[in-house]
Amino acid sequence: MFRITYLFFLLLSIGVMPLYALENKSKIEVTATSLHTTKNTVYATEGVVVHYDNSMIKSVSAKYDKETKLLVLDGKVEMIGYQGSKEHTNHMEIQTDTKEVHFKELFLASENDVWLMSDKAHRLDANYTLGQSILSSCSVDDPIWHMVLKQALYDSNEKYMKVYDAKVYFWDMPIFYFPYLGFSTQKKRTSGLLFPLFGYSANEGFIYEQPIFWAINPSMDIEFNPQIRTNRSIGLYNTFRFADSQYSSGQIRLGYFKDSQAYSERENTTDLNHYGVEFNYASSNVLRKYLPRGYIDGLYVNTTYLNDIDYLNL
Repeated sequence: MFRITYLFFLLLSIGVMPLYALENKSKIEVTATSLHTTKNTVYATEGVVVHYDNSMIKSVSAKYDKETKLLVLDGKVEMIGYQGSKEHTNHMEIQTDTKEVHFKELFLASENDVWLMSDKAHRLDANYTLGQSILSSCSVDDPIWHMVLKQALYDSNEKYMKVYDAKVYFWDMPIFYFPYLGFSTQKKRTSGLLFPLFGYSANEGFIYEQPIFWAINPSMDIEFNPQIRTNRSIGLYNTFRFADSQYSSGQIRLGYFKDSQAYSERENTTDLNHYGVEFNYASSNVLRKYLPRGYIDGLYVNTTYLNDIDYLNL
């Protein structure tokens, strides 16, 4: 009994009191130096810390309405998620019964060093709806590149973002514009579309190549490269990459492009079909276990079969 009484007065002496202001099923705990309660409202100020939905939130003040189930945090709000994400804002509203969260001037940083700054945001479960925003993975003070977008949708579980009306800047110079763009924010390989290749040639017209990436497993992937040359024809190149050990890796590349009859007559060429096969392999440990200590070995293979030199230029 004496020990319990001692701990109670110790908590009061340092000015921190835990507050379970919300229902137990909400799984929210608030601690603060100063508390004020009424019949339907709880106010917390000075050193506010909220534990909510596997996250820890710090703020200058907090207010909870027991009737509407609304938790409002103001002033230097910082939210740290269990997956390493960090959110900074000056105003946050959490509808605790539906888990909807509203932010004002949100700064979001992921564990992959990708950061986003938005004038407003709304979160439901793991999905964010963002207003006008800036996105980058460089220094916040002076990013080498950044993307300015009008609206975005972000899935923090899948680490995938869809952006609308986006402009990509190299320092302060705009270099690309995309009415719509979807991409992963993860550093690990992910299946999907890669950045397209655009070009123009007086002889071949407009050139468009759209790489498609398939991450089969951590040690294998395939890249499909369909292309169109408006004044020439279409073709397809495929590259299979693999790592069969920690000492060796390789790739196999296949390609085929067929010229149109009009292009062949215009350019006076004889070969309509361009195809080939390439095999590259490198290993730094083939016979090492059979060799005396101190000896090293290796294997390097670079072979190409093609029917026409244009196979390498397409």
